[in-house]
Amino acid sequence: AMQANATRLAELEQPECILVSGTATTLASIHLGLERYDADAVHGSLLSFADLDGLCERIGPMTIEARKRISALDPKRADVIFGGALLAREIMRQVRVERVRISDRGARFALVGGNR
Repeated sequence: AMQANATRLAELEQPECILVSGTATTLASIHLGLERYDADAVHGSLLSFADLDGLCERIGPMTIEARKRISALDPKRADVIFGGALLAREIMRQVRVERVRISDRGARFALVGGNR
């Protein structure tokens, strides 16, 4: 089902895709090198496919204990962050987008122009 929907989405012209979730905001925090979560810094930030691929390469080999020591990562998310990163990367690949904008205020807020 995901493949069929991704194929249809990839055929549409998409000026911008938005990711919303704890995983998306956490990945943006790590990418930005934040010591702790900062909603103002994360909201509206961009992640390219290459950025996300690099995060997967960095986080994937780490143990859960090592992930817990990443300053921008809530230790409670250490066991799920890699799976979420892989899923986000696969969605970007299948939908054929080169970058996504991160929203920590939800999809409706982002859709009505609330990104920066």
